[in-house]
Amino acid sequence: MTEKVTFTGRRVQRDQLGHPVTDRYGNDIYTDVTFVVPNCSVEPRGASTEENDQQQHVETGLTVFCADPAVDVHATDRATYADLTYEVDGEPARYTGSRFGNDHAQINLGRVTG
Repeated sequence: MTEKVTFTGRRVQRDQLGHPVTDRYGNDIYTDVTFVVPNCSVEPRGASTEENDQQQHVETGLTVFCADPAVDVHATDRATYADLTYEVDGEPARYTGSRFGNDHAQINLGRVTG
C-alpha cells in the first residue's frame, strides 16, 4: 500500500487545549478539515449508467484499502484522487484482529457525472 488519498470532512473545531469550541448557544462549531491518508491502495469498482428524465448519469467508484483500520474517515467525507472528487459511500469497513496481521480499513468511494 503505497498511495496517498486526500480526504475532506467536517469536524468539530477545537481550541488549543483540545476542547470543543461552541457558539454562544452552546452548539459545537464545525469546520472543514483536509487531511491525507498514507499507505493506501486504490482499485476501481466499475461503472453503471442510469437514465432519469432523459438525462444520462454515470456512476463510477473506487475502493480504497488503508493500512490503518482506525483511519478518521466518515460517511459524510469527500475524497480527492487523481484530481477527481468522490463521495464516501457508507461508513468505512474496519477489519482488525486477523491472525495473519492484515488489519485494514476499506472505504468505498462514488462519483456521479451527467
